[in-house]
Amino acid sequence: MKKILFSILGIVVLIILLRLFVWKPALPIDYLKGKYAQDDSRWVQIDDLEVHYKDEGSGTPIVLIHGTGASLQTFDSWTDTLKKYYRVIRMDIPGFGLTGPNREEDYSMVAYVKFIDHFLQKIQVAHVILGGNSLGGEIAWKYAYYHPQNVQALILLDPAGSPIQKYDMPLFSAFTLAKIPVLSSLFTNVNPKPLVEKTLKQAYEKDELITPDKVQLYYDMSLRDGNRRAFVQRVQQVANDSILDPSKVLIPTMIMWGKQDAVLPLIQLDGFKKMKHMRYLIYDGVGHTPQDEVSIQSVHDAINFIRELGEKELS
Repeated sequence: MKKILFSILGIVVLIILLRLFVWKPALPIDYLKGKYAQDDSRWVQIDDLEVHYKDEGSGTPIVLIHGTGASLQTFDSWTDTLKKYYRVIRMDIPGFGLTGPNREEDYSMVAYVKFIDHFLQKIQVAHVILGGNSLGGEIAWKYAYYHPQNVQALILLDPAGSPIQKYDMPLFSAFTLAKIPVLSSLFTNVNPKPLVEKTLKQAYEKDELITPDKVQLYYDMSLRDGNRRAFVQRVQQVANDSILDPSKVLIPTMIMWGKQDAVLPLIQLDGFKKMKHMRYLIYDGVGHTPQDEVSIQSVHDAINFIRELGEKELS
């Protein structure tokens, strides 16, 4: 009995210490808009959300979806090149970036697929090339699974949602801590900067790419009011997502994977190899984000893939 009481007391003391020393208030959206919303930022109302997005260039529309904890800026380098030839559209998906949490607190894959469908309808864009990294890659291929008539091709970078589910997440990452009930409830209020830095180092193979500006961006976006809670809820809702069969996606697909990915290991690529019209590239010395770690090589590989499809298929 005494051991139980001491354990409870220890937890109470820990919570008090966390409140005193590592509690971090949220950043107001107006402050974040002033810092990160640029002249080319756009806003559109989707259900209950004011969605932040960018729409640049002209031609065949390419829609790019970021991953968990990221924002549309993760595709900055790709966009700089792609917008010379195509229309490039990116958005902060619900729960992340400047868009922030949704009222229903639903971050299931069904909700994300529905969101992409509503977004494309709202901005009046159809027949897109759909791309995404990590969670964004999963949203992209599962959207194509349910709405094949709207997708001309897929470009997936280290996508989640592989039928191969057995793998070990890195210890002490934001993803693993968010799954632990007691810690996850604290995570929604604590200063996330140490976890942001740790998680980026696990995602990137080369530490020199993790610049102070990049850390600050991820840190600031995580502090957007409601985003920490949304992150925890997304991680905890993953287990409820349906495991779909990628082989039923018959759309031309390019998959890019970092050989040293510690977040979604390369073995998960095997789960996508039954796609009938899929090809893949593996980048040695690259982690979880090829669009940033080998931005020039990967974007040109994407362009070559699109061009090989032929203008008739993309018209």
